[in-house]
Amino acid sequence: MRSLRAKSKAFAVRCVRLCRYLSETRHEHRLSPRLLRSGTRIGADVWRSSAAQTRSGYLKSIQAALPEAYRTANLLERLYVRGYLSRTGFDSIYEDCQALIGMLEAGVLASP
Repeated sequence: MRSLRAKSKAFAVRCVRLCRYLSETRHEHRLSPRLLRSGTRIGADVWRSSAAQTRSGYLKSIQAALPEAYRTANLLERLYVRGYLSRTGFDSIYEDCQALIGMLEAGVLASP
């Protein structure tokens, strides 16, 4: 669980920095606010899961983080296709997002 928390927090920080870059440098104001919300929401849901008092509460928080991770991946793809992200920049953050998705799916599947 610690690695999922650390990874989701680091990913949220990357999303904040990317959104600041997109807004200030690339003047992108439509998708970046949505990316900011979904990218940071993953970490918030993961952190909330660690405070859950029941197994079902934990699972509910992890299940809430998973659609946000998919939404974030979709937004990253759209930003890349529209030319707001370089190939290397996209590959790096998208790989991190896919790793989070894998960890979240594993957490959901491992639950009884």
